Amino acid sequence: LHDALPIFQLINAAITNVKKLEHYSRFKVTAALPAVNDIKNDIYRKSAESILRQQQILLINQMENIRRDGRNIFLICSNQIKEHKKDFAIGMKKVLEQGNQTVGLIDADWLADYQDDNMISITEMVKDGKFHFNRDEVKKEINAQAKEYDWVFVIIPSLNLCTDYRIWFEVVGRMIHIFRAGRILNHADERMEDYIASLNLDFHALVMNEIKVEEMENYLGEIPKPSNAVRRTIKRIIYRDFSYGNR
Repeated sequence: LHDALPIFQLINAAITNVKKLEHYSRFKVTAALPAVNDIKNDIYRKSAESILRQQQILLINQMENIRRDGRNIFLICSNQIKEHKKDFAIGMKKVLEQGNQTVGLIDADWLADYQDDNMISITEMVKDGKFHFNRDEVKKEINAQAKEYDWVFVIIPSLNLCTDYRIWFEVVGRMIHIFRAGRILNHADERMEDYIASLNLDFHALVMNEIKVEEMENYLGEIPKPSNAVRRTIKRIIYRDFSYGNR
């Protein structure tokens, strides 16, 4: 039991839903994105895909006012690695392109374990502290993309492992902050949140990513799920209606 206790504490400390994240974070969640790739049931998957699209559009609507003022460059960042920043950016690009918007993706995350051929890579210009010396060249490249596309998303390295994050916030004062569900908040997260809160950013959004669909009900309400005998019985008791499930 003594050995199992720390494991239980770690599981309990994991941030699995919006309520937990907002309890520990100083920021409110702007959008909550469900995980859809591992869902095998068609009904459940369609519910998750619908929620994902609605939440992406909700975020886009909040970003739109800033973009109309000519500030169409947004940083995609996270405190830690493996928060799926690139997947998020690609998903946003798909939704925007369905609305006939053009989107440029710039990969500046030299700490990532893979490069995406569909993104414009500037990793060599910023890796290992080079950003300090190549700042003007990086700004020129990003601004050139901003003239070509309606939206530009710049995926930057994980903030807790990157020494250049202050320069990024100076160059682009708009950020989408990704937090992947299931991990634990630590002191490094708290320090980074304190720093971000001290900035005078044009735009900041906290996005909770890869949430299990069942963990989203305290945020969105009941979500359609595949029915089974236990669920039908419970609902019959709740509604005192034993015709429930036969309709």
